[in-house]
Amino acid sequence: MNNPRIVNELGGILVTQDDGVDLYIDSGDLYNKLKKTAKPYVPPTLSDDEIQAAKLKQFEQAVQSHLDTTARSKGYDDINSIAKYLVEGNQFYAECYALSIWCAEVWAYCYEQVDIFTGTVEEFIATLPKFEG
Repeated sequence: MNNPRIVNELGGILVTQDDGVDLYIDSGDLYNKLKKTAKPYVPPTLSDDEIQAAKLKQFEQAVQSHLDTTARSKGYDDINSIAKYLVEGNQFYAECYALSIWCAEVWAYCYEQVDIFTGTVEEFIATLPKFEG
């Protein structure tokens, strides 16, 4: 079957079958059949480990975004792009070195605190070490 389409204001559906014959399905009949056979949706139950893994992933993504946003505010593509400027004598060396130290401090803090933190992601980001450069 292919090409289902609504054919009247009551919500009936006309389906053209593979053999070219049209089949009309009355929306009221369909609803009543589904109502009798449908089972309520039960969301899957997650284990504590799965919940913790999902929380960690969410926090990691937010922390990475925070690091990248800070680096972009200083004119870099993202936090990873500072590595190419970590060459002594480069005019951006001092700032990139400070960003790399700050980045390491942020990740260390993140992994120390994420398991015990009970607030929102936004609240967690507000507790991260600040870049002072």
